[in-house]
Amino acid sequence: MQFVLLIYQGTTATPKGDVWKTYSEEETKRFAEEYAAINNSLSITPGAPLGLPKDAKTVRVENGKTVTTNGPFVDVRGAVGGYYLLEAHGTRQARV
Repeated sequence: MQFVLLIYQGTTATPKGDVWKTYSEEETKRFAEEYAAINNSLSITPGAPLGLPKDAKTVRVENGKTVTTNGPFVDVRGAVGGYYLLEAHGTRQARV
């Protein structure tokens, strides 16, 4: 069975932002270790990072032609920043 784990970045600091510089070396190391643990799991396939909400585009086909428009526009708190694909393996135990 597969699951998609969505990453909601929202307004959380990223390594590209100024707020990131306010974290201690210990904190940034811990963040990196946590992401590495997820990425190194055999059951996880990292997805490509997604763009910022302000750069979103919608692509659709109308009358056989591809149409690209700006949007959809979402509140940054609800924006998905990326995803992981989780492959769940295991055995089901019979209930007695």
